[in-house]
Amino acid sequence: MLNERQSEVLQYLMKASYSGGELATYLKTSRRTVIRDVALIDYWLTTNQLGKIDNSQRYSLTINDQAKLQKKLQVLQLQKYRLLAIVLINRYVTLDDLVDQMRLTKKEIDDEIKALNRNYQHLFVIEKKTSKGIYITASNYERINLLASLLFSFTDLMADLPDGVQAKASVEATQMISPILNFETKQQLAVQIIAYQLCKNAYTPAITFSDYLAQKLAKIQKISDFNLARVLARMNEEYQVQIDTAMCATILVQHIQRTLSFPSYFESDMRAQFEELRLIYPFIFEFAQVITDNIQAFLDVLFIDSQYIALYMTNSQTASEAKIDLVMYEERYSISNINQVLIENKMNRVNLEIAHSVDKLEELLEQHPNSILIVDRNQVLKNHAAQIDYVFNGILNDDDLLTVQDVINTTLIKKEIETVLTPTQFMTLASQPTFQETLAAGLVQLTGDGRLTKKQAVALENRELAGNQLVVGQLSLPHIKASIETPFKLFYFKLSEPVKIEETSIAAIMIVIVNSRSTEYTQLFSYLYAKFKTLDLTKINDYETLLGNVINQ
Repeated sequence: MLNERQSEVLQYLMKASYSGGELATYLKTSRRTVIRDVALIDYWLTTNQLGKIDNSQRYSLTINDQAKLQKKLQVLQLQKYRLLAIVLINRYVTLDDLVDQMRLTKKEIDDEIKALNRNYQHLFVIEKKTSKGIYITASNYERINLLASLLFSFTDLMADLPDGVQAKASVEATQMISPILNFETKQQLAVQIIAYQLCKNAYTPAITFSDYLAQKLAKIQKISDFNLARVLARMNEEYQVQIDTAMCATILVQHIQRTLSFPSYFESDMRAQFEELRLIYPFIFEFAQVITDNIQAFLDVLFIDSQYIALYMTNSQTASEAKIDLVMYEERYSISNINQVLIENKMNRVNLEIAHSVDKLEELLEQHPNSILIVDRNQVLKNHAAQIDYVFNGILNDDDLLTVQDVINTTLIKKEIETVLTPTQFMTLASQPTFQETLAAGLVQLTGDGRLTKKQAVALENRELAGNQLVVGQLSLPHIKASIETPFKLFYFKLSEPVKIEETSIAAIMIVIVNSRSTEYTQLFSYLYAKFKTLDLTKINDYETLLGNVINQ
């Protein structure tokens, strides 16, 4: 049988292929543990004739019977949540009672409780009290919220309910008239009625259902009256994130209202997707965490997921005013006119110039030496001297436009990196016992020769200590915003020996300083993530090798 962590590894592999380093980062464990877990999972899969794991390059899962595998995983998953439901319903429950109800050994129950406490420490703690039994640290209000969210997310748990409970709750929800239905469905209301009734049958909660709904509505009204747009604008003075504050505040208030009405504590895991977004938008995710902490304290609520706040904020970003020069070589006027409309509608940051002849092309390229050049496939051979960045076939389609945008972003970032990442920016650093000490030694080196100010070094250390760490594969990316003349600065340290951040092995440190007035840094982090997520940095020992991997490949 798979343990909780191994089940999580398998869930990741069912969605995509991953390297051992990526899985270790997402699970906050070591590569060695991942290797051992994958071997055990592979044995479990082959023994049950469910599939196998190919580890020739990245870990890739082949499934023989999707339905059978899903069913087995659901049984493993429900075991943990069934135990949680029992603990939520009862004020106290003995270990012997859990053994009888769950048909598990005492050790298995103890392991499941440890897994629940580890995964949901931000929500509750399951503890034991001598002579009374096992209980959960949650208020009556939050106990009902947690149980309702659990039943809603895992409908198979409804099979454990007494006959008629669901039908009765559905009727009550249909008949109920309450402002809460402006923020949730009748089905969600019915599940809350069930959760309250289950707790009431086991013991007498110090709260009526009407009081429970009244508390929700009071919190919803409180966030509705809160001037979030003003708070966002004030707090953004530090982060300088380019967002439409008014639009963002409106969307966030609506999201928080829905979250307060019916918290979704047990939704399917999106940790890998959110981690990738955080690596691309680090300042937005950090800003979102600060906002969330303040809102939680203001509303006195158990938990609001800052990752969803960050997601809404990334969607509220405003476009940069900077224009990018794009030259299109297309001899056919009719086709170039159509493509011009398509480009200008899709790419509002592009300064487009069109050449209908070789002479005009040479003139434009001389006027705009750093421009991106795209050429119709039928006219490629006429451009012997020009460096072509993208070849299209007649009228640009959506895939062409997306690719051109990617070429623009990538080309500009590569040029910037090549400018700032000079041979003097590549340094070796003697590893210290801890990562924090190693980083401190590198910062002393940079402040000593005047390449960083002491204020910048302190800011970098403080952000790392506060948990604002970015790790891509074997690379740590300490980062801050500062008033600098260039869009960003990069300093690369090759470590003499790998050091650990939690369980992740770090072979190099790249310090990133971005211009506090720049809006282009998201392209930088996205580019660095794509380049470094699979690189073996232990084999990069000099500047030329680093630049070749980052720029040319």
